[in-house]
Amino acid sequence: MLKNPVKLTSNALTLLILSTFLVLSLTACDSTKKIEVISSPIERVPLNLPPVDRVTLDEIEWILITPDNAEKVWADIEKKKYDIVLFGLTDRGYESLSVNIAKLKQLVTQQKAVIAAYKRYYEDQNTAIENQEKDVEEKKKEVEATPTESNFGSTIKNLFK
Repeated sequence: MLKNPVKLTSNALTLLILSTFLVLSLTACDSTKKIEVISSPIERVPLNLPPVDRVTLDEIEWILITPDNAEKVWADIEKKKYDIVLFGLTDRGYESLSVNIAKLKQLVTQQKAVIAAYKRYYEDQNTAIENQEKDVEEKKKEVEATPTESNFGSTIKNLFK
C-alpha cells in the first residue's frame, strides 16, 4: 500500500538531483555564437569649395548729354580721339538699370547664404558622423569586455534566485 516514506523522499531527491544534473548539462552544451557586425565607413569626399574671386569692376565714366551741352560734349569726344557712339537711357531706363543691379546684388547675397548653409550642414554632418562612430566603438568595446552568457543558462540561473 503506502511505500516507505524514507524511500519516497529518497526517490524524490534522486529525481530532483537527476533533473538538475540534466538541466545543467544541457546549459553547458548551450553556447551562443557571437554575432560580429563589421561595417566600414564610406570615405566622405571633403567639401573643397574654391575661394570665391572678388570682383573688381572697371570704372565707368558717365557723360550726361542734354540739348544745352550736346555740341560741347561732341567736341570734347572728338578732341580725345574717342569713337563717337551714343548709348542713351531715359530717366526711367536708368531707374530700371539701377533696380536690376540691386536685384543682382540681392541674388548674390542669397547665393552666399545658401552656400554658407550647405557648408555648415556638411560640417555638422561630419561632426555627427564622427561622434556616432565613436559611440559605436565605445559600445563595441563595452560588449567585448562583458562576458557572454547563454540565454538558456541565464534563464535557469534566474529561476533559482
